[in-house]
Amino acid sequence: MPITYDQLTRKERLSIWLKRNNMDYASIADAIGEKYSTVAHWFIAETIPLCRHRRLEALGIPAELLPPGVNRRRGRKPRSHDGPVLALPPAAADAHILDQ
Repeated sequence: MPITYDQLTRKERLSIWLKRNNMDYASIADAIGEKYSTVAHWFIAETIPLCRHRRLEALGIPAELLPPGVNRRRGRKPRSHDGPVLALPPAAADAHILDQ
């Protein structure tokens, strides 16, 4: 049974496109001044920063073959205070505090 284009993953389609256009991670890394490992990570990531997505598109790589470009805040994510609140009944030892 032949494999159709629709059955290929984005990563498989990207790999085919790169081979047909005589490109690899090393040549892309050299062209944009990045490390080979950095470029390899971009291609396997679920999303990449929008500025990197645009840099890769500028090299001629089709946008639909790249991970989606998403702008996210850098650094640690703020802690959420929306979690459950534990409310216990007063302990017998604390009865003197409640009487005041």
